[in-house]
Amino acid sequence: MKKAAIVRIIIASIALVILISILIVGLTGEGFRMFRFKFGGFSNYSYADSDLYNVGDASISTEGINELDINWIEGSVKVITHSGSEISIFESNAGKFNEDEKLRYLVKDGVLYIKYCAPRQLFTFGRLISYVKNLTVYIPEGETVLLRTLTVDTVSADVIINDIYADEIKLNCVSGDIKGDLSGTIEKLTAKTVSGNINIKAASDTVNFTSISGDIIYNGGASDIDCNNVSGNVKVETDICPSRANLKTVSGNIVMSIPENKGFTASYSVVSGDFNTSFATVNSKKQAVYGDGSAEFNLKAVSGNITIKRK
Repeated sequence: MKKAAIVRIIIASIALVILISILIVGLTGEGFRMFRFKFGGFSNYSYADSDLYNVGDASISTEGINELDINWIEGSVKVITHSGSEISIFESNAGKFNEDEKLRYLVKDGVLYIKYCAPRQLFTFGRLISYVKNLTVYIPEGETVLLRTLTVDTVSADVIINDIYADEIKLNCVSGDIKGDLSGTIEKLTAKTVSGNINIKAASDTVNFTSISGDIIYNGGASDIDCNNVSGNVKVETDICPSRANLKTVSGNIVMSIPENKGFTASYSVVSGDFNTSFATVNSKKQAVYGDGSAEFNLKAVSGNITIKRK
């Protein structure tokens, strides 16, 4: 019995190494998409059409804008609503920065692009040459502006998104927390961070959250949920019973809170930990069935407990 447990832990450890490698490549590929590589590491921050970008804080008409794309290096990014009729862009302490250090923005083909600064060298001998800047983007409140896509990529910056209407939201951080309290129903919600917590409340058709080091918390209504973690807890609380949920962590607990429902089949795997549920399930080896078993839950924890609660 002990041998079998040891073998499972070894296999899980190998899988962990592979998973971390895949996640780092995937996440940094998003977060560093504006950097060019040179010998010795990252070197230049660059982007297309840089000569067409405007400089500094601005208020922009919403007409024709259906996508928002933000790339930020260090500090924080907030996308929130206001009572105005235009999209306003503001960075803190703008007076302290020279022309090249100020934010850039461009409206092209229906997309509002926002960049951290002018193209320049930001890395030298592995050291990041940057400065803390906090970006706030104000969107007119209500459904006046319904974005098709909202994308935020950061390197070392927290991301806060509140009361925004969008069909698809994609949030990517290398180092930083991601927080959101979103309005309306989103078709697809994605959040990824290498080092940081994810805490989002939203109604969405599909949810896909990934973290390497940090907790994942989702609260809302979603029919299809994927949460993948390496070192941290996964907590999901839904207003409806999802038709499919795939929740995984290597080191941490999984807690899933759902309302009364027709039924679910929970396939679970734990190496060092326990499985518990407050629902009256019929249990067999690594599987718990409630009601008609129609919803499909796939739950895996290497070191941690798995719990399904009645909300």
